[in-house]
Amino acid sequence: MNIDKLKANWLALSVQESAVESNCKAVADKIAAGKATGMQRKLAAYYKRTVICGLMLPAMAPFLVFSLDLSVFVAVLYGLFGILMAIGNLWLYRYIVSCNFITNTIAQSLRHSLNIGKWRARLFIVGIVLGCAILAVMFAELIGKSSDSVLAGAVCGLVIGVAVALVKYRRMRKVYRQMLAELNAAMD
Repeated sequence: MNIDKLKANWLALSVQESAVESNCKAVADKIAAGKATGMQRKLAAYYKRTVICGLMLPAMAPFLVFSLDLSVFVAVLYGLFGILMAIGNLWLYRYIVSCNFITNTIAQSLRHSLNIGKWRARLFIVGIVLGCAILAVMFAELIGKSSDSVLAGAVCGLVIGVAVALVKYRRMRKVYRQMLAELNAAMD
């Protein structure tokens, strides 16, 4: 075989090898973005459900007045809290689904994901602070008006509700961290 022909074949193989490497990198990025998109959908579905739950609170507010004999003021606060949290969760849901991890660069997707984490934490803190304030008003009224069994039931409900909320929050935080991990892996 001719040396020049062998050299030309070698150079052609070298070019194809670099094209294959770039294609593999692009495919790996798409796979990582696809996994992140799956996590994004799961996180968005959770916040979509919380919007519905928040909108149920105003519908349940009259039961506070008629069943527990609480004031209308407490029922209105309870309903407004539900509406406020539903609006916050709806905004966060829309923000989560607004990023397309497949078409955006990994850096843009990572920045968007970090913003999701920041807004999730802020919404969680606002919900906890407002919820504790409303619960304090409710308990203050229950202590003065109700029997010990109603107060004991309220405390049990509070403990169970906090436990469920913490479990759900930790689960969604895990999903968020998986989404970030997939994007960070694609950055490397």
